[in-house]
Amino acid sequence: EFIFIAFATELENFIVTKMEQRKKILESPEADASAIKEELTAFSKDLAFVSNFAQQLTLVFFAAEETEQLRIEMKDCIGFKGDSLRDEQRACLFYIILYTFSHSIVATLSFCLWGGAFLTASSFLQKIDPLDVSLMFYLELDRLIDLIERPIFRHLH
Repeated sequence: EFIFIAFATELENFIVTKMEQRKKILESPEADASAIKEELTAFSKDLAFVSNFAQQLTLVFFAAEETEQLRIEMKDCIGFKGDSLRDEQRACLFYIILYTFSHSIVATLSFCLWGGAFLTASSFLQKIDPLDVSLMFYLELDRLIDLIERPIFRHLH
């Protein structure tokens, strides 16, 4: 649990730092078109890195033996949530990890399905802008389908 929370914090710090850096350059009066283009390219690469990082965390979450206990804790923690303190803690942990995974479509949807947060997954899908649909989107969607077809998601079938 700690590692995923630590990565969530570090990833958030990375994104905030890059966004502040981007804002400074874009608002700078001495920034010319080439500097702005260079910054936007760098920021795009940073976002791709964050997305890939979230995808790798998803693979670790669903495949590594070391995360089996965490998978057990997170399984249907939202869908079948009770009123106990432990259920509240599980839900809080779910949302922390979800925030980290939210930088990748596959990571977000697979984690929502695992945790039983079907309404959240549905809302996320409805927010996807049709203009953002690209080849990469379809490749990520294919990875999600492949993941859902695996035995680990048998409880959803």
